[in-house]
Amino acid sequence: MAITTSQLIVDKVIRVTGRDIVTAEPLFITGQVNDPSLQCDAQEVIKNDAEGTPIAKWMNAKTASFSGAETFWNLDLFSQQLNGEEKTIGTTGNGVIVPLTEEKKYVAGDTFTEYTLKHSAANKGTTANPEYRITVCTLGKDGARNKTFKLGAEAAAGVFTYTSATHKITFAEGDIVEGDKLFVQYDYNSEDCVAIFDSADKFPKNMEMVVEILCHPICDTNMAIAGYAIFPKAQLSASVTDNFGRTDTFPFSFSAQQDYCDGNKQLFRIVFPTLPTV
Repeated sequence: MAITTSQLIVDKVIRVTGRDIVTAEPLFITGQVNDPSLQCDAQEVIKNDAEGTPIAKWMNAKTASFSGAETFWNLDLFSQQLNGEEKTIGTTGNGVIVPLTEEKKYVAGDTFTEYTLKHSAANKGTTANPEYRITVCTLGKDGARNKTFKLGAEAAAGVFTYTSATHKITFAEGDIVEGDKLFVQYDYNSEDCVAIFDSADKFPKNMEMVVEILCHPICDTNMAIAGYAIFPKAQLSASVTDNFGRTDTFPFSFSAQQDYCDGNKQLFRIVFPTLPTV
């Protein structure tokens, strides 16, 4: 039996799911959504008389959009917002370059002419002509750079060498002294990672959006009613501002797209199903 009330208390949006339009494959699933909002609009054309009084009005170009904020940084959603694709998983033979940072405070008894990286630096060249991107400097007490060094074929004043077989950086005698705090940042080829890309030529694609809503009748707040807002064809906005404070949320929005071949020209539908007992 269908619900008999026409007035509902909206409790919360449980989740939003983005699904492939053809296969229904899940492209992202949110957690609970903060500040959910459904916006509907239409353009108006107004006919006025000679004195400017409206005498007729027509509407066209209807639009519908939904916005909210994820409590957590949802990497599936973020990747779809930026590039319209799945997040990248680094695997053997298909790694992703990431800069790693290491620091070391030199004390008495250390070998001042050496530092060994925890991992191998990525070679962007060839075996015969290797190319490494390694940033090396010392840090002052305020954390700013102090002495800087560059990579070279032989260790000299201000120049260090890198040996890939041992991951070892070698300095010239006297370049590093007791009390120096070394800062090293180097490119690493991670074959076990999750990565999100934002490419200039890729954009969000159309997908089906399902918004799950929990409601209650006005006269019986103990009774739960499930509602579903279904957007058969919608597109995430690529305009994204993510703040990284501990209490911040992560906003998203999408707009309905008319399926031109659909005779009903449906932008969305909201359904409150009563399911048979099983």
